[in-house]
Amino acid sequence: MIALIGAIVFAAVGLVGAYISYNNKYTTMKNLIAAKQTDIENNYDAMWKIISQQAQVTDQYKDSFKEIYIGIMDARYSAGDGTLMKWITEANPNFDSSLFQTLMVSIEANRKEFMNKQTQLIDMHREITNLQTVIPSKFFVPTTPIEIKIITSSKAKRNLESGVDDEVDLFGKKPAAPVITNVN
Repeated sequence: MIALIGAIVFAAVGLVGAYISYNNKYTTMKNLIAAKQTDIENNYDAMWKIISQQAQVTDQYKDSFKEIYIGIMDARYSAGDGTLMKWITEANPNFDSSLFQTLMVSIEANRKEFMNKQTQLIDMHREITNLQTVIPSKFFVPTTPIEIKIITSSKAKRNLESGVDDEVDLFGKKPAAPVITNVN
């Protein structure tokens, strides 16, 4: 009889211990997912502000350079006195493309950081879903699905549905039609 009571107490302590352990893991994961979702929102906001502001600076530089260059050329060569060809030997302002390179690096780095954060969130979601669906943990934790938001594009969703991504032209310019010649 004492052995039976001892076994029951041991089993009860084991079940309470399992409940506490799995429930703590579930609560920790749920809180981690909520924090990561907020982190992603914050990162997304910062990413778009950085990229858009760098693009604005780049555009302003391009426009300013154009105005300066046109002004210099007009002042030098609008007289019609044959000085037009002097541009070959004169020093002219050079367009600095480093702002565009900085913008490209910033876009790539920020987008990769954002993707990595979303990948971490997806992995956390997988872990909590496993906790909710795998035996024995599923007996000790709430089974209400945890929702996450992944930011993606309409293009990505369309391509996933169709299984096709033929839009590889970055700037939307159509390639010239191939020229077919008859060789006799």
